[in-house]
Amino acid sequence: MRVVASLVVLAAVSVLAAGCVAPPVMVSSAVQMPARSTEASRLRTVAVLPFGARGETDVTAEVEAALVQVLVEEKKYFTLVERGRLDDAIKEMQLAGAGVVDPAAAARLGKMVAAQGIYTGAVTRDESHDQPYSEARRACAQRNLVRNKQGNLVEGPCASWRDYQVSCTRRTADFEFVPKLIAVESGRVIYSRSVGAGSQESVCEDQTQALTSPGEMRRKARARAVQLFRQDVAPYQQMVQVAFMTSVEGIAAPAAKEAFASSMQFARANRLDRACEVWQDIGKSEPASMALAFNNGVCAEVAGDLGAALDLFSKADRMTTRPEALIAEGMKRVRDRQAAEAKLRAQTGGQTAVAPAKATAQSAAPAAAAVPTATATAAVAAAESPVVADKALMLKAQLKLRQLGYGVGTPDGIAGARTKAALQDYQRKNSLAVSGELDSATMKALGLI
Repeated sequence: MRVVASLVVLAAVSVLAAGCVAPPVMVSSAVQMPARSTEASRLRTVAVLPFGARGETDVTAEVEAALVQVLVEEKKYFTLVERGRLDDAIKEMQLAGAGVVDPAAAARLGKMVAAQGIYTGAVTRDESHDQPYSEARRACAQRNLVRNKQGNLVEGPCASWRDYQVSCTRRTADFEFVPKLIAVESGRVIYSRSVGAGSQESVCEDQTQALTSPGEMRRKARARAVQLFRQDVAPYQQMVQVAFMTSVEGIAAPAAKEAFASSMQFARANRLDRACEVWQDIGKSEPASMALAFNNGVCAEVAGDLGAALDLFSKADRMTTRPEALIAEGMKRVRDRQAAEAKLRAQTGGQTAVAPAKATAQSAAPAAAAVPTATATAAVAAAESPVVADKALMLKAQLKLRQLGYGVGTPDGIAGARTKAALQDYQRKNSLAVSGELDSATMKALGLI
């Protein structure tokens, strides 16, 4: 089965009911999702054998880095067999070359190095190519002359047009590899699939920007494919975006209506803590408001209280005489998350406590900087806004920078002098604001959010 790369999937957001003139207020939540392969996720002590390369491309180090970077509750999810120990065992067993290893041999190797699972595989595609094509253009060939207020002749509307073609280039990069996981105890392949990703850019001769180099485009496609593999075998975070309701229908007291309007201003200013506090307070005296029931449900969802969220969404649903898309989406989203949490507990042996969703609020207008709330820690900020990275996130950044060839010293989650220098170097080379800080723009460029 082939997995095709895609952009981050967001939950569908519907426009609010007619009559609302203000832009809907949105909230983005980082939700912990279970690995797609439960069987693979349960093997936590693993070794990564050299993958079969295609040309000069070897994905082994990137697979190892992806597994090392998996953190659940700020703890490493996988334990990787040390490379030197693994190399010694490979020599002892006289396993020649890289690529797919016989499951029985891999199982024997795993027992030698005390691993539960052995990852192996091969790169099957790593290529880029340019395709010429043309695009139509239209330009004014001749303009009418008209007199301005001063009586001078000046160019006026276009009198005739010229159609022509420009030469363009479309550059495409594709990467595909087939990772396999062999369970040491049974000698059985428990995970195997072809994982691929691609990227494409186009530029024409009348444009100033240049195409990204073939090597860089292949690197990005490879990084995306490895990330898809990582989601197959380990828990991961997924961004979900929903909207609050803004209607005052059902709110009887004028003071409550005024408080509700003020609460929406807090929500648009990324003060979800204050907004939720007001909604919960008003909801006690205004039980007929569908918007209050729904918004309090979203607050409960963000706080991780899924049972309360579903109850509040159901309460809002009983107040409407026709289907409301926001409510239906909310109920489905919570039920899906409950199922995901049950699967996550099964994958981790019931030892992982499900954390509240990490959220930031934003309106449909331009986003502002994220602010930590009373119920959750800010997970995503506007691209231009700095954020304070926690130790786990800094560790991920250090591992990623080291994978890309930047000297960060020993990855420990602490932003020391070498890490700051590496961040500055990375920011400079990637046309980012050079601050030496792990801001949100840098995290996005590194693929951390």
